[in-house]
Amino acid sequence: MYIYERKQLDFFEDAIKMLLVNSNYTEIEDIDCISLRNASFINSGNIRFWFKSGISVCESLKNIEYALNADELFSVKKLTEKDFDINRILEKNRPFVLGPISKRKLLQKIDANYYDGERNYIYCFSYNGELFIHEPDGVPFLMVDAKDYSKMFEQKDYLFQICVNSNIEISAPNRIKVLKNWLEAKRASRLSLDDVSNYNYTKLCNMNIADEISFGFAVKNYLIQISKMFKYLEKNSEFNQNCKVFKEYASELNDITFNKHYERINTLIKNIDDYLISSILEEVS
Repeated sequence: MYIYERKQLDFFEDAIKMLLVNSNYTEIEDIDCISLRNASFINSGNIRFWFKSGISVCESLKNIEYALNADELFSVKKLTEKDFDINRILEKNRPFVLGPISKRKLLQKIDANYYDGERNYIYCFSYNGELFIHEPDGVPFLMVDAKDYSKMFEQKDYLFQICVNSNIEISAPNRIKVLKNWLEAKRASRLSLDDVSNYNYTKLCNMNIADEISFGFAVKNYLIQISKMFKYLEKNSEFNQNCKVFKEYASELNDITFNKHYERINTLIKNIDDYLISSILEEVS
């Protein structure tokens, strides 16, 4: 059985990868890239939600199906707490991904007190009449007690239940095609942002301590997600040189994320986004 490889702040990629592998499909790498989830971010409103993906769950799954040339690979249901019939789920004995769950109470994670921008998806399966989950922060085979089901729905009107359909032929993604689609999505996202309301981080200088921590996690999530695209680029030898520039920006951004250097953070994020759009998109167009 495939289990999580590393810790992140956004767990959609790991959960979907586990679902595919454990449904007897070939392991698919770079899911956040081929789904375009890490090409678009929401940077407005409450700081607790900054830099979460701007691509919806259904859009993400459709993008994966398109990249794999596999229509109807996924089936998706919206489940309210009332719809969450555990007996029916156990009876079907079918693995699924559930999310975005609330981990503030169910998993009691400290970062959840400050940051809600991450997408908490969990891989679920039944065994011996019990529901088990692989918890994305590193706790595999966690049995969920019936009294805790409601905690997954805290402050959620519904959750997505994602299943994989069997016997669907899939093809390896075309790397250049994926890269071009990702960069076009990044450009559309970048151009739609209002510099004053979304990228002017100097306005954050009067934040309280809790907001400062929230902002730090938000920028950290951006850095983790955008790094996935540069790792994707490194797999294409013609783009290795481009990755060196990013690593310089990323190293500095990582060092100052929690140090209140808001104007410099603003500049570095703009530089990274603009570098992707202006330099690399031009090469693949």
